Amino acid sequence: MASNAKWKIMNLEDLDIIEAAKFEKLISEFRRRSGKRDDQMIFAKFEVTQVLPNALADIIEGYTNAFDSIATTTLHILSSDADDTVGGAGCEGVHLVYIKGNVIYDTLYPLAGTAHSHINNGTWDRLIGMYVDLTTTVVPQGNIILDVHLTGTVYCTIVAGDTYSITSKMWVPSGWKMAVVDLVPLITIVGAASPLLTDGSNVGINVNGTVQSRSVLPENIGRPFADPMPLNLPLAGEAYICLQHSQLDTDATAVTQTLNMTCMLWQ
Repeated sequence: MASNAKWKIMNLEDLDIIEAAKFEKLISEFRRRSGKRDDQMIFAKFEVTQVLPNALADIIEGYTNAFDSIATTTLHILSSDADDTVGGAGCEGVHLVYIKGNVIYDTLYPLAGTAHSHINNGTWDRLIGMYVDLTTTVVPQGNIILDVHLTGTVYCTIVAGDTYSITSKMWVPSGWKMAVVDLVPLITIVGAASPLLTDGSNVGINVNGTVQSRSVLPENIGRPFADPMPLNLPLAGEAYICLQHSQLDTDATAVTQTLNMTCMLWQ
């Protein structure tokens, strides 16, 4: 699919000043109506970019199997490059973001190059993904994978030189609810190229296997349009939302498409 991704799972106090201002009215009204505390709210933000034409499809790559209630005694993390190790010249460790029980965890796991580092942390319900913290380490020199090496099953991948696993699938923990609160499509014109009339794209939201899509018309570019999407209703636990997009760039040079989605989760 030739996509790339950035994403973060944030507590309310982790929102930057721009994000906090953008959602100030929503958060204030939600507090008033629901009586929820700030520590009962989480925001999940995804930014995915498709750089080559493709059909409408979920933005999730590097996963050979769906992750569902996996005993982590079988899981290992490793790199294809020996430099990706503690004290090495490459990436020293990656953060795994996962759901265990009804809690979303963000845990740093050290790398040992091409040797398998064991996870062994009970059973995880779902996996959100992996990322590299560039304030404490550098980009991976090899491909970082989370796998069951005896079976060849790969559950997550960070490609060499990248900092995030490519996924926009956000799971709702048991006992939580989630809704899309912001969805913004962007079209980038590459260099001096001009988009042709036949260039275009679609945006889709996959909710538990049901997809609603919208054409990215000129009036929607750079503007939020989550409201017209009928599937941004609150979802109960053990459900997911995943971004989709398609791109038709007939000259393969003019356009790249980026989607920004923010979800709000609450207990």
